[in-house]
Amino acid sequence: MNWQHVLTAGITLFAIIDVPGSIPYLMTLRKREGCVDAIKATFVATGLMLLFLFSGSMVLDLFGISIHAFALVGGVIILASAIELIFGVSLFKEDSGVRGASSIVPVAFPMLAGAGTFTTILSMKTSYESGSIVAAILLNSAIIFLALSSLGWLDKKLSPAAFVVIRKVFGIIVLAIGIQMLYTHLIHVTNGTVLMQPTAVNF
Repeated sequence: MNWQHVLTAGITLFAIIDVPGSIPYLMTLRKREGCVDAIKATFVATGLMLLFLFSGSMVLDLFGISIHAFALVGGVIILASAIELIFGVSLFKEDSGVRGASSIVPVAFPMLAGAGTFTTILSMKTSYESGSIVAAILLNSAIIFLALSSLGWLDKKLSPAAFVVIRKVFGIIVLAIGIQMLYTHLIHVTNGTVLMQPTAVNF
């Protein structure tokens, strides 16, 4: 297991899951519902991420989609997430009509484990071994559990200004990760295009 890959993958997932950005909503949900079940939400979110890690490739094969093309989509989503973190804008809209047990829907899915998270996990398979990604998922699951378990304490201790600083600093790091992912997989896609072009014949 490459711990540098674990750290990079963990940072990327942390940005996509965006626990700091979700905390204000989670605090509001906690006040409205009375509590958020940290164990249930973490368990469901982790299970969904691991399921997509090991079965997502079969879905791509079914539709004939290249893993590098799908990785480019992941890079775009990472860039969009970085823009959200840095500029405080909202580019991803969730369906407010989803109903269910609040600890599962919308907390575990789609807030913590949604389309952006699934795309990123599958994209990272082109760069990191599965063990490193699993470790990154478990690391983020621990952070999710701690955050959900500490909503009451965070509500009292952290100011809105602290959240803004965390989001902006982290957004710059994620922006660089997204650009690197796009650059790496664009090379693979363009090289494949060049190889598929017919060679000119000189008479």
